[in-house]
Amino acid sequence: MISTTIYKDIKGQQLNDLLTIISQHCTKMSVARYCDSIYSDEDATENLEIAIKDLRNNYDKNIDGIKDQMDMLYNTPTEVHNYFDEIYQIGMNNIKMNKHIEKQKSVVLIEEVNCLSDLKDYITVEYTNSTPVTNGPRFEVVYFKIGPLFKILQSKLPSLFTFPYEINGNCYEDIAFYNDDQVVMAVCSHENFAVLNLNDEIYELISQLNILD
Repeated sequence: MISTTIYKDIKGQQLNDLLTIISQHCTKMSVARYCDSIYSDEDATENLEIAIKDLRNNYDKNIDGIKDQMDMLYNTPTEVHNYFDEIYQIGMNNIKMNKHIEKQKSVVLIEEVNCLSDLKDYITVEYTNSTPVTNGPRFEVVYFKIGPLFKILQSKLPSLFTFPYEINGNCYEDIAFYNDDQVVMAVCSHENFAVLNLNDEIYELISQLNILD
């Protein structure tokens, strides 16, 4: 498996070709939004503080092996807790950003649907503190089969890092693609990068697009 990153905001034919290759080798995709976007600033801040406190506690007690994982990435516990501080600050910035994200020009994918589960390609929704590109506050992550919604996204998305994607009045970001449960490509909308985990075949195809860093 080859891991690589895209920092260029791909557009036009290159974007279409990239999404076509990805879709041909993936079984599902997801979009995410901060759950705190539906709360008041006070409630969102409280939820964020609880989430970070839980992260620190899980690390200190090695719940679900998080200490083992973090210690592979950082040299000391101080560095780990500094990372949690950074996650907290990112969360605070996102709470402020959520005030205007709904007012941004959205890529409207689906309108006038009673609920997401009515969509033919809907799989499930989960609530988590971790997505393929970030950790910290609580997220709503919605999963879809590669199907009609993907085709709409491919036809309407002007560039790889454009967000939000509006589905039934709700604004999402951080689109990700999976082959079963393996992340093949995940986009971090705010930070303008995409991470890819590619087998040799997909890597060769995408390399021909001249977009990999």
